[in-house]
Amino acid sequence: MKNEPVAAKVHYNPYVGINVISKELADTLYPNESITRSQKLLQSPSRLILESHEVLRVVPVRIKDSRICLDFHIFYIPEIPLLIGRPIMKLLQEQPQ
Repeated sequence: MKNEPVAAKVHYNPYVGINVISKELADTLYPNESITRSQKLLQSPSRLILESHEVLRVVPVRIKDSRICLDFHIFYIPEIPLLIGRPIMKLLQEQPQ
């Protein structure tokens, strides 16, 4: 499945400051991918503190006609499968087409 393109609904919020992927989606899309340890915390709008212990590194993402690689912190958040929280518009403008 890793080599096949997968369309997924992505939420974008540059104010979050990190990219987030749910544990369920990470296990589905990248079951054999090596992960890096992490101790990132994220506070939800309801003030709940969420903890990430893992990071998927260099995940290829295509947005419109641009391809970039992003790191995603893995959280146990089933209601948000994928969140790009870095201000990537500048990155996209800098990418060669």
